[in-house]
Amino acid sequence: MLAGCTDIATTDKDILELEIVWQYLKIYSIPAPGKDAVPDNPLLFDTPRQLAHSINDTLYNDSVFYTDYFYSPGIYLTDNALITGSQQNFATVETKLLSNRTLYVYIKGFDLFQTFDGEVYSTAGELVAIAQQQAIPENIILDLRSNPGGLIEVCTSVVDLFIEPQGAYLQATYKTYNSSTKDTATIPWEIWRANQTGTSSWQNKNVVLLFNANSASAAEIMAAALIDAHGAKTFSMGQPTFGKGIGQIHIQRPGGYILSVSSLRFRRYLSDSSAAIYHKKGIAPDTLIAVEDLEDDALLLDLARQKLEGAGFPARRSNLPLHLSKERARLAALNPSGYVVVPSAELPPVDTAAP
Repeated sequence: MLAGCTDIATTDKDILELEIVWQYLKIYSIPAPGKDAVPDNPLLFDTPRQLAHSINDTLYNDSVFYTDYFYSPGIYLTDNALITGSQQNFATVETKLLSNRTLYVYIKGFDLFQTFDGEVYSTAGELVAIAQQQAIPENIILDLRSNPGGLIEVCTSVVDLFIEPQGAYLQATYKTYNSSTKDTATIPWEIWRANQTGTSSWQNKNVVLLFNANSASAAEIMAAALIDAHGAKTFSMGQPTFGKGIGQIHIQRPGGYILSVSSLRFRRYLSDSSAAIYHKKGIAPDTLIAVEDLEDDALLLDLARQKLEGAGFPARRSNLPLHLSKERARLAALNPSGYVVVPSAELPPVDTAAP
């Protein structure tokens, strides 16, 4: 169940609401491959939530439902934007200049907010504002650790800032609805491309991408875009991502309820279609970092910077985790007077044994 959701539906069957929810599900829902579609008769269910839960789009267990009907009076949705009181309530991007060559960028979510005064703030807008305030250096450490995702349209706007115009980075399948004919159709694996017109201050940068098991949904779209469409300019570190290759639309219902419908399925833009599916699998990094080291910001960012600035951080693809504390100790041992940068060819063999 989605976090913070509480079911307070009455025991009285609301036939009209069941019918409306059923219609939304018929129009938009894409169930898990090989699973049953929307039931033929909505009146077999006592509540809209039971009906929503009959759509099988679960991930790891039967208690996680992304197609859901839940009570959330604290959220007011308009055009997929959260209404909030002031700009101070909105902040999804943090930056820190680590050197004159490397900028650290932490994105904690992909969101869009509108104030009561009508002003709109988004993650993409925040990045544009940062680029207007300072020159973006050649190297970027982009941190998506524990980023749970957010709004897909905001994420794609951020992708547009980083990769070349018209660069293909994702495929999606979803349903369309013709209000005139009342017909639905499934779009089979449409290619998504960057829609940025002109150049962006964030393009053509060398990127070290950080993610972990809590990087999910829209964060995985961002990771896939940079890894697959940004090519050799992106190097990833961390742990495999969560593995949520589906997207939802949220529909406001009366009485403080929200209907969440899984309406999109995603796969990476790769020639091997089987390898492209990351739902329930996650996206693996180039270098697997030990979990405990992923929480050590100072150590992780220092070595990520060393990687970007041509240092002795070993680039490798392996299922065995790299222990950064050991790596730093080896580097320091090469020069007891202080921590130095050395070419990777001069490093001793990597010890993959557990610490």
